Amino acid sequence: PSGKWTDITPADPARDPQGFGYSGIDVDRQVPGRLVVTTIERWSVGDDVFVSTDDGAHWTSVGAHSRHDASAYPWLVNYMRGEDKMGHWLADIKLDPFDGDRAIYGTGYGLWLTQNLGAADTGGSVQWDFAVTNLEETATLEIRSPSGGATLLGAMGDVSGAAWDDVSKTPRNGLFAPSNQTNRSVDFAQLRPAILARTADQADTGGWWSNDGSVTWHPFGKSTRTTRSASGGHLDAGTVAVSAGGSSFVWAPEKQPALCSRDHGKTWVPVAGWPGGEVEAVPVADRHVDGVFYVHDRAAGEILVSVDGGLSFRTEVTGLPKLASWQSSQLVAAPGALRDLWLVLHDVLLH
Repeated sequence: PSGKWTDITPADPARDPQGFGYSGIDVDRQVPGRLVVTTIERWSVGDDVFVSTDDGAHWTSVGAHSRHDASAYPWLVNYMRGEDKMGHWLADIKLDPFDGDRAIYGTGYGLWLTQNLGAADTGGSVQWDFAVTNLEETATLEIRSPSGGATLLGAMGDVSGAAWDDVSKTPRNGLFAPSNQTNRSVDFAQLRPAILARTADQADTGGWWSNDGSVTWHPFGKSTRTTRSASGGHLDAGTVAVSAGGSSFVWAPEKQPALCSRDHGKTWVPVAGWPGGEVEAVPVADRHVDGVFYVHDRAAGEILVSVDGGLSFRTEVTGLPKLASWQSSQLVAAPGALRDLWLVLHDVLLH
Protein backbone atom coordinates (compact mmCIF):
# COMPACT_ATOMS: atom_id res chain seq x y z
CA PRO A 1 0.00 0.00 0.00
CA SER A 2 1.13 3.53 -0.80
CA GLY A 3 -0.21 4.96 2.46
CA LYS A 4 -2.41 7.44 0.57
CA TRP A 5 -6.16 7.59 1.15
CA THR A 6 -8.64 7.80 -1.73
CA ASP A 7 -12.16 9.19 -1.41
CA ILE A 8 -14.53 6.44 -2.60
CA THR A 9 -17.77 7.92 -1.24
CA PRO A 10 -20.77 6.57 -3.23
CA ALA A 11 -22.99 9.65 -2.70
CA ASP A 12 -21.75 12.99 -1.36
CA PRO A 13 -23.51 14.00 1.90
CA ALA A 14 -22.62 17.63 1.19
CA ARG A 15 -24.95 17.58 -1.82
CA ASP A 16 -27.89 16.50 0.33
CA PRO A 17 -29.99 19.38 1.75
CA GLN A 18 -30.31 17.62 5.12
CA GLY A 19 -26.95 15.88 5.16
CA PHE A 20 -26.37 12.26 6.20
CA GLY A 21 -23.62 9.81 7.06
CA TYR A 22 -22.32 6.29 6.46
CA SER A 23 -22.29 3.51 9.02
CA GLY A 24 -22.23 -0.16 7.97
CA ILE A 25 -19.45 -1.57 5.81
CA ASP A 26 -18.23 -5.05 4.90
CA VAL A 27 -16.05 -6.78 2.31
CA ASP A 28 -16.60 -9.98 0.35
CA ARG A 29 -14.13 -12.59 1.65
CA GLN A 30 -14.51 -14.63 -1.53
CA VAL A 31 -14.34 -11.92 -4.23
CA PRO A 32 -11.45 -9.42 -3.98
CA GLY A 33 -12.48 -5.80 -4.58
CA ARG A 34 -16.15 -6.35 -3.71
CA LEU A 35 -17.59 -4.38 -0.77
CA VAL A 36 -20.83 -2.90 0.56
CA VAL A 37 -21.66 0.21 2.60
CA THR A 38 -24.84 1.70 4.11
CA THR A 39 -26.00 5.26 4.59
CA ILE A 40 -27.53 6.35 7.88
CA GLU A 41 -30.03 9.11 8.64
CA ARG A 42 -30.42 10.10 4.99
CA TRP A 43 -33.93 11.41 5.56
CA SER A 44 -34.29 13.35 2.30
CA VAL A 45 -34.55 10.35 -0.04
CA GLY A 46 -34.16 7.45 2.38
CA ASP A 47 -31.23 5.26 3.36
CA ASP A 48 -29.57 2.93 0.89
CA VAL A 49 -27.02 0.17 0.47
CA PHE A 50 -24.27 0.57 -2.13
CA VAL A 51 -22.19 -2.26 -3.60
CA SER A 52 -18.90 -2.03 -5.50
CA THR A 53 -16.91 -4.70 -7.36
CA ASP A 54 -13.77 -2.59 -7.97
CA ASP A 55 -12.66 -1.44 -4.50
CA GLY A 56 -15.05 1.51 -4.50
CA ALA A 57 -14.12 3.07 -7.83
CA HIS A 58 -17.74 2.58 -8.97
CA TRP A 59 -20.89 1.92 -6.96
CA THR A 60 -24.35 0.50 -7.61
CA SER A 61 -27.42 1.49 -5.55
CA VAL A 62 -28.89 -1.71 -4.15
CA GLY A 63 -32.10 0.08 -3.21
CA ALA A 64 -32.85 0.82 -6.84
CA HIS A 65 -32.89 -2.92 -7.55
CA SER A 66 -34.51 -4.18 -4.32
CA ARG A 67 -37.84 -5.79 -3.50
CA HIS A 68 -38.83 -6.27 0.15
CA ASP A 69 -41.34 -8.97 1.12
CA ALA A 70 -43.30 -7.95 4.24
CA SER A 71 -46.31 -10.21 3.62
CA ALA A 72 -45.63 -12.48 6.62
CA TYR A 73 -45.86 -9.53 9.01
CA PRO A 74 -49.15 -7.60 8.88
CA TRP A 75 -47.76 -4.91 11.21
CA LEU A 76 -44.87 -4.31 8.81
CA VAL A 77 -47.28 -4.03 5.87
CA ASN A 78 -49.04 -1.28 7.86
CA TYR A 79 -45.76 0.39 8.72
CA MET A 80 -44.43 0.47 5.14
CA ARG A 81 -47.72 2.00 3.92
CA GLY A 82 -47.38 0.62 0.41
CA GLU A 83 -43.83 1.90 -0.08
CA ASP A 84 -40.88 -0.38 -0.85
CA LYS A 85 -37.84 1.27 0.72
CA MET A 86 -34.63 0.03 2.29
CA GLY A 87 -35.66 1.41 5.68
CA HIS A 88 -34.04 3.88 8.06
CA TRP A 89 -31.07 3.86 10.46
CA LEU A 90 -29.13 1.33 8.37
CA ALA A 91 -26.48 1.08 11.06
CA ASP A 92 -24.78 -2.08 9.79
CA ILE A 93 -24.58 -4.62 6.98
CA LYS A 94 -22.81 -7.96 6.84
CA LEU A 95 -21.93 -10.33 3.99
CA ASP A 96 -21.78 -14.06 4.54
CA PRO A 97 -18.00 -14.72 4.60
CA PHE A 98 -18.57 -17.92 2.63
CA ASP A 99 -21.13 -16.56 0.14
CA GLY A 100 -21.18 -12.86 -0.83
CA ASP A 101 -24.64 -13.26 -2.35
CA ARG A 102 -26.02 -13.58 1.21
CA ALA A 103 -26.29 -10.28 3.07
CA ILE A 104 -28.17 -8.95 6.08
CA TYR A 105 -28.64 -5.35 7.20
CA GLY A 106 -30.32 -3.73 10.18
CA THR A 107 -32.91 -0.96 10.23
CA GLY A 108 -34.77 0.94 12.92
CA TYR A 109 -37.47 -1.73 12.89
CA GLY A 110 -35.78 -5.06 12.05
CA LEU A 111 -33.43 -7.04 9.84
CA TRP A 112 -33.60 -7.68 6.08
CA LEU A 113 -31.88 -10.75 4.61
CA THR A 114 -31.15 -11.59 0.96
CA GLN A 115 -29.77 -14.63 -0.82
CA ASN A 116 -29.06 -12.85 -4.13
CA LEU A 117 -27.25 -9.57 -3.50
CA GLY A 118 -25.22 -10.23 -6.63
CA ALA A 119 -28.28 -9.48 -8.76
CA ALA A 120 -27.60 -5.78 -8.17
CA ASP A 121 -24.23 -6.14 -9.90
CA THR A 122 -25.97 -7.16 -13.13
CA GLY A 123 -29.07 -4.94 -12.85
CA GLY A 124 -31.36 -7.71 -11.62
CA SER A 125 -33.82 -7.72 -8.72
CA VAL A 126 -32.54 -8.27 -5.17
CA GLN A 127 -35.13 -10.04 -3.04
CA TRP A 128 -35.17 -9.24 0.69
CA ASP A 129 -37.00 -11.19 3.42
CA PHE A 130 -37.71 -9.87 6.91
CA ALA A 131 -35.47 -12.00 9.13
CA VAL A 132 -36.99 -11.27 12.54
CA THR A 133 -38.96 -14.36 13.57
CA ASN A 134 -38.88 -14.37 17.40
CA LEU A 135 -36.69 -11.25 17.30
CA GLU A 136 -39.30 -8.52 16.84
CA GLU A 137 -38.67 -5.47 19.04
CA THR A 138 -40.15 -2.06 19.65
CA ALA A 139 -40.46 0.56 22.39
CA THR A 140 -43.48 -0.77 24.29
CA LEU A 141 -44.84 1.93 26.60
CA GLU A 142 -47.80 0.11 28.14
CA ILE A 143 -49.38 -3.35 27.93
CA ARG A 144 -52.75 -4.68 29.05
CA SER A 145 -54.27 -8.16 29.05
CA PRO A 146 -58.03 -7.64 28.59
CA SER A 147 -60.73 -9.84 30.07
CA GLY A 148 -61.99 -10.84 26.62
CA GLY A 149 -61.16 -10.52 22.95
CA ALA A 150 -57.46 -9.99 22.33
CA THR A 151 -54.96 -11.69 24.60
CA LEU A 152 -52.69 -8.66 24.81
CA LEU A 153 -52.84 -4.96 23.97
CA GLY A 154 -49.71 -2.87 23.51
CA ALA A 155 -49.14 0.89 23.25
CA MET A 156 -45.88 1.60 21.44
CA GLY A 157 -43.54 4.41 20.49
CA ASP A 158 -43.54 5.50 16.81
CA VAL A 159 -45.66 2.57 15.55
CA SER A 160 -48.91 3.11 17.52
CA GLY A 161 -49.45 -0.35 19.02
CA ALA A 162 -51.28 -3.59 18.35
CA ALA A 163 -53.58 -6.31 19.65
CA TRP A 164 -52.35 -9.91 19.87
CA ASP A 165 -54.70 -12.87 19.72
CA ASP A 166 -51.71 -15.19 20.15
CA VAL A 167 -48.57 -13.72 21.71
CA SER A 168 -46.42 -16.27 19.88
CA LYS A 169 -47.51 -14.87 16.51
CA THR A 170 -47.37 -11.50 14.77
CA PRO A 171 -50.56 -9.41 15.35
CA ARG A 172 -53.20 -10.74 12.96
CA ASN A 173 -54.66 -7.32 12.16
CA GLY A 174 -51.33 -5.50 12.04
CA LEU A 175 -50.77 -2.22 13.86
CA PHE A 176 -53.39 0.12 15.24
CA ALA A 177 -54.29 2.71 12.63
CA PRO A 178 -52.87 5.22 11.99
CA SER A 179 -49.64 3.32 12.46
CA ASN A 180 -47.16 6.22 12.43
CA GLN A 181 -47.95 7.57 15.90
CA THR A 182 -46.59 7.19 19.41
CA ASN A 183 -49.27 5.67 21.64
CA ARG A 184 -48.58 6.34 25.31
CA SER A 185 -51.36 4.33 26.93
CA VAL A 186 -54.04 1.74 26.23
CA ASP A 187 -56.87 0.44 28.43
CA PHE A 188 -60.03 -1.68 28.26
CA ALA A 189 -63.36 -2.04 30.06
CA GLN A 190 -63.13 -5.10 32.33
CA LEU A 191 -66.86 -5.96 32.07
CA ARG A 192 -67.15 -4.95 28.39
CA PRO A 193 -63.70 -5.65 26.93
CA ALA A 194 -64.69 -4.66 23.40
CA ILE A 195 -64.51 -1.04 24.61
CA LEU A 196 -60.94 0.27 24.42
CA ALA A 197 -59.15 3.61 24.51
CA ARG A 198 -55.60 4.68 23.70
CA THR A 199 -53.71 7.97 23.69
CA ALA A 200 -51.61 9.18 20.77
CA ASP A 201 -49.09 12.02 20.70
CA GLN A 202 -49.65 12.88 17.05
CA ALA A 203 -53.44 12.68 17.03
CA ASP A 204 -55.06 16.12 16.80
CA THR A 205 -57.45 15.18 19.60
CA GLY A 206 -54.99 13.14 21.66
CA GLY A 207 -56.42 9.66 21.34
CA TRP A 208 -58.80 7.04 19.98
CA TRP A 209 -61.47 4.66 21.24
CA SER A 210 -62.93 1.41 19.93
CA ASN A 211 -66.17 -0.44 20.61
CA ASP A 212 -65.25 -3.61 18.71
CA GLY A 213 -62.05 -4.73 20.40
CA SER A 214 -59.63 -2.69 18.21
CA VAL A 215 -60.97 -3.60 14.75
CA THR A 216 -62.01 0.02 14.16
CA TRP A 217 -61.04 3.20 15.98
CA HIS A 218 -62.72 6.59 16.45
CA PRO A 219 -60.86 9.80 17.41
CA PHE A 220 -61.45 11.54 20.72
CA GLY A 221 -63.47 14.74 20.46
CA LYS A 222 -61.92 18.15 20.97
CA SER A 223 -60.66 18.88 24.48
CA THR A 224 -58.70 21.48 26.42
CA ARG A 225 -55.50 19.48 26.02
CA THR A 226 -52.52 21.32 24.53
CA THR A 227 -49.65 19.69 22.66
CA ARG A 228 -46.97 22.27 23.47
CA SER A 229 -45.67 23.69 26.73
CA ALA A 230 -45.29 27.41 27.33
CA SER A 231 -41.67 27.17 26.18
CA GLY A 232 -42.70 25.40 22.96
CA GLY A 233 -41.59 21.92 24.01
CA HIS A 234 -43.57 18.81 23.07
CA LEU A 235 -46.05 17.38 25.59
CA ASP A 236 -46.97 13.71 25.35
CA ALA A 237 -50.56 12.47 25.32
CA GLY A 238 -50.38 10.86 28.75
CA THR A 239 -52.44 8.00 30.15
CA VAL A 240 -56.08 6.93 29.89
CA ALA A 241 -58.24 4.63 32.04
CA VAL A 242 -61.54 3.02 30.96
CA SER A 243 -64.18 2.26 33.59
CA ALA A 244 -65.16 -1.36 34.23
CA GLY A 245 -68.38 -1.06 32.24
CA GLY A 246 -66.97 1.27 29.60
CA SER A 247 -69.27 4.15 30.51
CA SER A 248 -66.52 6.67 31.24
CA PHE A 249 -62.89 7.50 30.47
CA VAL A 250 -60.40 9.43 32.60
CA TRP A 251 -57.46 10.92 30.72
CA ALA A 252 -54.37 12.56 32.20
CA PRO A 253 -52.28 14.36 29.54
CA GLU A 254 -48.74 15.29 30.50
CA LYS A 255 -48.45 18.35 32.79
CA GLN A 256 -52.12 19.28 32.34
CA PRO A 257 -55.33 18.86 34.34
CA ALA A 258 -57.04 15.49 34.00
CA LEU A 259 -60.15 15.17 31.84
CA CYS A 260 -63.25 13.00 32.02
CA SER A 261 -65.58 11.78 29.30
CA ARG A 262 -68.98 10.14 29.82
CA ASP A 263 -69.71 9.68 26.10
CA HIS A 264 -66.77 7.58 24.86
CA GLY A 265 -64.44 10.48 24.26
CA LYS A 266 -66.77 12.71 22.27
CA THR A 267 -66.71 15.47 24.89
CA TRP A 268 -64.35 16.12 27.80
CA VAL A 269 -64.69 18.04 31.06
CA PRO A 270 -62.04 18.86 33.69
CA VAL A 271 -61.76 16.49 36.65
CA ALA A 272 -62.35 18.02 40.10
CA GLY A 273 -59.98 17.13 42.94
CA TRP A 274 -57.15 15.83 40.75
CA PRO A 275 -53.67 15.92 42.35
CA GLY A 276 -51.78 19.12 41.62
CA GLY A 277 -48.09 19.85 41.29
CA GLU A 278 -45.47 18.63 38.85
CA VAL A 279 -45.58 14.95 39.81
CA GLU A 280 -47.31 12.78 37.21
CA ALA A 281 -50.60 11.20 38.31
CA VAL A 282 -51.99 8.14 36.53
CA PRO A 283 -55.73 7.24 36.50
CA VAL A 284 -56.68 3.65 37.31
CA ALA A 285 -60.13 2.11 36.78
CA ASP A 286 -61.66 -0.28 39.30
CA ARG A 287 -62.03 -3.64 37.56
CA HIS A 288 -65.19 -4.72 39.37
CA VAL A 289 -67.56 -1.73 39.61
CA ASP A 290 -68.29 0.65 36.74
CA GLY A 291 -67.59 4.33 37.28
CA VAL A 292 -65.02 3.93 40.07
CA PHE A 293 -61.50 5.27 39.53
CA TYR A 294 -58.35 5.75 41.62
CA VAL A 295 -55.20 7.82 41.46
CA HIS A 296 -52.05 7.72 43.59
CA ASP A 297 -50.92 11.14 44.70
CA ARG A 298 -47.22 10.38 45.10
CA ALA A 299 -46.26 13.73 46.58
CA ALA A 300 -48.99 13.67 49.25
CA GLY A 301 -48.78 9.94 49.98
CA GLU A 302 -52.50 9.42 49.34
CA ILE A 303 -54.94 7.41 47.24
CA LEU A 304 -57.81 9.43 45.77
CA VAL A 305 -61.08 7.81 44.68
CA SER A 306 -63.86 8.75 42.26
CA VAL A 307 -67.30 7.15 42.44
CA ASP A 308 -68.99 9.38 39.85
CA GLY A 309 -67.33 8.14 36.69
CA GLY A 310 -64.22 10.25 37.11
CA LEU A 311 -65.89 13.64 37.39
CA SER A 312 -64.44 14.24 40.86
CA PHE A 313 -61.91 12.67 43.22
CA ARG A 314 -61.57 12.75 47.00
CA THR A 315 -58.91 11.45 49.38
CA GLU A 316 -59.64 7.93 50.63
CA VAL A 317 -56.29 6.56 51.84
CA THR A 318 -53.68 8.59 53.73
CA GLY A 319 -50.40 7.90 55.47
CA LEU A 320 -48.54 6.36 52.53
CA PRO A 321 -44.86 7.25 52.00
CA LYS A 322 -44.42 10.59 50.29
CA LEU A 323 -42.31 10.22 47.17
CA ALA A 324 -39.93 12.61 45.51
CA SER A 325 -40.65 13.61 41.91
CA TRP A 326 -38.05 11.15 40.61
CA GLN A 327 -39.49 8.18 42.52
CA SER A 328 -42.02 6.12 40.57
CA SER A 329 -45.04 4.11 41.64
CA GLN A 330 -47.65 1.88 40.06
CA LEU A 331 -51.21 1.40 41.28
CA VAL A 332 -53.18 -1.64 40.08
CA ALA A 333 -56.84 -2.55 40.67
CA ALA A 334 -57.31 -6.33 40.61
CA PRO A 335 -60.42 -7.83 38.97
CA GLY A 336 -63.10 -9.61 40.98
CA ALA A 337 -63.57 -7.32 43.97
CA LEU A 338 -64.22 -3.64 44.64
CA ARG A 339 -61.15 -1.70 45.78
CA ASP A 340 -58.73 -4.61 45.61
CA LEU A 341 -55.72 -2.34 45.23
CA TRP A 342 -52.02 -3.09 44.88
CA LEU A 343 -49.41 -0.35 45.05
CA VAL A 344 -45.78 -0.70 44.01
CA LEU A 345 -43.46 1.96 45.39
CA HIS A 346 -39.75 2.27 44.69
CA ASP A 347 -38.87 -0.15 47.53
CA VAL A 348 -42.07 -1.82 48.78
CA LEU A 349 -45.29 -3.56 47.66
CA LEU A 350 -48.50 -2.58 49.44
CA HIS A 351 -52.00 -4.12 49.30
